[in-house]
Amino acid sequence: MEDKVLFKNWWLVLLKGIIFIGLGVLVFNRPEGAIMGVALWIGLGALFSGIAIFFAALSARNSYIGWGWYLVLGIFDIFIGIYLLSHPALTMMAVPFIFGFWLMFIGISLISSSFHLKKLEVPGTGWLLFGGIVTVLMAILVLFDPLGGMISLAYLIGFALFFYGISSIAMSFDLKKLGNQ
Repeated sequence: MEDKVLFKNWWLVLLKGIIFIGLGVLVFNRPEGAIMGVALWIGLGALFSGIAIFFAALSARNSYIGWGWYLVLGIFDIFIGIYLLSHPALTMMAVPFIFGFWLMFIGISLISSSFHLKKLEVPGTGWLLFGGIVTVLMAILVLFDPLGGMISLAYLIGFALFFYGISSIAMSFDLKKLGNQ
């Protein structure tokens, strides 16, 4: 099967999910300083997640048709992570827009992945689709009212990150099952 490498690297998707759940919990626990904290912690999370996705895509380049999209997602995450870490003051003002568009990209990627994995008859793709839709809705909320209450924005971002992490973990277990078949 052409996607065997993707199934073998299921633990990278699990790691990404754990990182984003941790970041979501961190945002919920510290909403008062969330925007600066979000820029720092999400920057780190995006950087490490991007690195993991980038190397997973490269390892699957000879056997996975959609590896290029994952490579782009990894590069995009690395770019966002580096940007957030290197411009904290500017980032604080732009955080709602940066995260809104980033969450939109993530949500669309989840939706696209759910359709691709459904074609491969991977079970549980409905949860991935649901997670993508919820992430896109969170992105729209963040982009629609970026300056309306930084604490509310922090909770929206925390929820979206937490749900993205849960969706990634669910997908990783499905990939692990398929890799063991």
